[in-house]
Amino acid sequence: MASTWLAWHDAFDGRKAAVWFLAHVHVPVGAALSYCAMLALLPRLMAARKPLQLHALTLYWNLALTLFSGLGAAHTLPTLWRVLRERGFKYSFCADVFEIVGGDGRGPPYFWAAAFVISKQLEFGDTALLLLKKKRATFLHTFHHVSVALLTWFGFATHAPVAMWCGTMNYTVHALMYGYYSAMASPTCRPYARPLAGCVTLLQIAQMVVACAIHIGVVGWRLLGEPCWWDPPMLLCTLGAYVVYLVLFAQIFVTRYLLPANGRATGKAD
Repeated sequence: MASTWLAWHDAFDGRKAAVWFLAHVHVPVGAALSYCAMLALLPRLMAARKPLQLHALTLYWNLALTLFSGLGAAHTLPTLWRVLRERGFKYSFCADVFEIVGGDGRGPPYFWAAAFVISKQLEFGDTALLLLKKKRATFLHTFHHVSVALLTWFGFATHAPVAMWCGTMNYTVHALMYGYYSAMASPTCRPYARPLAGCVTLLQIAQMVVACAIHIGVVGWRLLGEPCWWDPPMLLCTLGAYVVYLVLFAQIFVTRYLLPANGRATGKAD
């Protein structure tokens, strides 16, 4: 079975996957609508109930996402580094995505790109755990989950080369972020992990800054008349989403870690 899995993994066809994603855009749309329904209905169902004690489930959920994200980063970071070293920064987000990765559109990087897209539908489970424990799901949390689930699907379907950057960064940051969440879910590790909260938020902010810069780079090269991938609706949506993420994550960082304690207590930045 392992040899069969490895053979399929190594021969994964990214072009066929892109066609499949384009033919099944109803999947992320339906998932997003179901997610919104959960946001509206689950708090009502839990209103008269005590918060569920899901410590073990939360720990294993975060550990699973840590492992998955770490494996994704291990397969995508070397590819991005090779492209940057051999072809340069502009090429890494302007050229055809199948040309960037190399080969005939087959191989592990394409598998992990497709797995990344699918995983964003599964990460709705983050919110379900919060609501079952009767914790508040912030606007950033819910907007991020819905928008990423939709945009990654359409990004793969439209062959957006910026997706290689965004996916690689997200895999890397999420490996660290879910590792932090796993530690926070463990009473033994929590005291050691808590001081790292600000670092995790800074990593998320850095991810958004780089993503915005890449999207602006696409626009800049096009304005200069240089050949560069160009899908205005997709580019506008992803850039807009990243700007919103950046503003909201920066607001969290300022509110939690820069404002005086009394300012944080009043919730002035909420």
